[in-house]
Amino acid sequence: MSHTEIKQITSRNVSYQIELMEWSKKMDLIAISTKGDVIIHRFKWQKVWSYQAPSENLKARSIAWRNDEKMIAVGYNNGLIVLLDIENKEEVYTLNMECSVSCMLWTNCSNPIITHEESDSIPSQFDQSKFLPPLPSLNSMSSTTKKNDYNTLKFYSNDTLNLLVIGLENAKLNLSIFGMITCANIDLKPLFNEEESIEIKDLIMSNDLKQIFVVVRTNNSTQVLIYQNSVLSKYSVSLFKIALQHGYVKNTLSYIKDTIQSITEAWETVLLEMDNKLIKFADSQPPGTISSDFLELLMFGYPPTTALHQFLTKDLTEKGLKKLANSIELSYSTIQKLVVKPLTDLLDESIDEAVSYAGSLLIKAKELQQTIETSMRDYKIFFRWLYAVIVRLMDETVPDDIAAVRQQEINYLAEFLRHLDDINEKIENEDSCKRKFNLERVGQYIEDKNLVFPFVDDCPNSWKQLLEANECLKNCPNLFPHDKNLSLLQQFNKLSNKINQAFSHPQTTISKGFELCKTIINPLTNIENLDLVHATSIYLENEKIALFVILDNNKEFTFIETDEFNCVKTVKLRLCTPLKEIHEIIYQHLQFYNESTLSILLSSSSSMKNTCFFMQFPIMKLRELAMPYSNGGHMRVLDAFEVIDETLIKQIDGIDGIKIAVSGPRKVCSILSQSKKSIKIYEMEIDEEDEELLESSNNATLEY
Repeated sequence: MSHTEIKQITSRNVSYQIELMEWSKKMDLIAISTKGDVIIHRFKWQKVWSYQAPSENLKARSIAWRNDEKMIAVGYNNGLIVLLDIENKEEVYTLNMECSVSCMLWTNCSNPIITHEESDSIPSQFDQSKFLPPLPSLNSMSSTTKKNDYNTLKFYSNDTLNLLVIGLENAKLNLSIFGMITCANIDLKPLFNEEESIEIKDLIMSNDLKQIFVVVRTNNSTQVLIYQNSVLSKYSVSLFKIALQHGYVKNTLSYIKDTIQSITEAWETVLLEMDNKLIKFADSQPPGTISSDFLELLMFGYPPTTALHQFLTKDLTEKGLKKLANSIELSYSTIQKLVVKPLTDLLDESIDEAVSYAGSLLIKAKELQQTIETSMRDYKIFFRWLYAVIVRLMDETVPDDIAAVRQQEINYLAEFLRHLDDINEKIENEDSCKRKFNLERVGQYIEDKNLVFPFVDDCPNSWKQLLEANECLKNCPNLFPHDKNLSLLQQFNKLSNKINQAFSHPQTTISKGFELCKTIINPLTNIENLDLVHATSIYLENEKIALFVILDNNKEFTFIETDEFNCVKTVKLRLCTPLKEIHEIIYQHLQFYNESTLSILLSSSSSMKNTCFFMQFPIMKLRELAMPYSNGGHMRVLDAFEVIDETLIKQIDGIDGIKIAVSGPRKVCSILSQSKKSIKIYEMEIDEEDEELLESSNNATLEY
């Protein structure tokens, strides 16, 4: 780095405060957060897209790019983690943690699951897509736009297992395969006293998945906790298979959920039509009179009350009845398509976990289909009869095809009219309006409560008779249970919960396999402002060494090196002797630039204004200075300016920097001002022969 310069690419003042900055390692993209929103910018600050927080008052706490750069994970203060597609900001998956996210990390397994020789012929246990039918599009049957592609498996790595490691505010770690299925949880609280404040500052995992390193801050120290677990590495192939199975099942559940949402939308159309025509009339009538009045109308052919006569001839009218009938029939046809085509075809093919609950949901879907058919039959009879009544009341001739009613249809109609209202239904809230026209039987299936009118099948069924006659067969666990009182939504929720339980078993087993093998305690010399504590880490795969730099306070940082055998070396660099013409210099922020360089941001208030400095410090120098260390022993402390080459320190003009974000692979650095509303972006490692170009660019040079 001593023979290179850095060049300012852009400087931006923004109207919002930037809270987080994270560079991509493979693309010239930077992700920033403005409290809740996440924005992706290109190298020269061209906006790619912005993602609004899922709800108000949410704040982004951590951003992590996946190693293949296909996705980015955003963790919020309510525990929500959203995985976003880099191409179009589409939500690929969401995780819900129990509390606020403090930090996140993506890590790849160094051992490929499938070798290059096998990649052209993946065994069927890895790829089961050829056994599953494509999911039918919902857009043609829904009033709102739905996903065109429910296949989240395209975001899974083809041959490598990767994990999203999540640090939570309650001092717990969560490990998720592909960021979608939790495979382990680690609770750090038992290691500390109950009254002790614990905060996870940083974490890193070895590429063989055998070690995980966690940097925590307590009331009076920072500690590096080293956990070992051989299960993840040993059973990586099995975990890969489980993740794929989880993906197939979750894709289908997501599709079913959207299908139920589409059914709800169609059902709301039915309710809207009935609200406009029927329910307004029903609300004006005494309880229990609707059914009796319509039954009298059926028996005697003339409305028993003036109100009903007025409603039929003036409010509803012949044309209004036709429009209502057509609208309701169209909505029911849409619901029937959603049930028959997408729902019933999926459940018996794509869910192989929690088979009993999947079967129950399939039975409930069939039951809903029967309910729709029965309701459509009753509606047609009811509207045809009511149309004939209105025509007759208008002293017009009733068409022969309308007037003809069979005895079986009269029986259906009488039963239908008998349930138009229900005077036994209690109203819990006096302000709520009771819907007195109980024409609707389908909507109850998509509410999260028991059915008000369970389906009654009057047709003789030999299978049901066999079950009723044989108690042992009726209670056989190999038969799909059928709860007539549950709604479709309740049955779906039970299935979802059961599937989540099924996939939680590996999580329990793997979590037990984590063992704390080493704790490195770094006592803090200044505990007045613990918010200043910051940590950064990097794992050197070739050497199997983990490096940590912990900013203890604004006057010193601690460098820690530990290998696969948990041998520890440390050194502290303390700002003691001031530089020439620079007084009261302090550390502001630091981050690993790459495996060989540590980027450090410093500031000084020697003049009336704050001055900012930037330095690329060679890591090899720190490793040479570090000495073996054990807890309770003496940690080597050096004056920073006795080991720092002053020519590495460069003054930054025009910004009072407080935070940096760097990327060695992309050779970029961004510096954020103390107001968090100004940002400068620099291109790193410019050759010295380009100095003339640097000098000619406007405000482009970082001066000494």
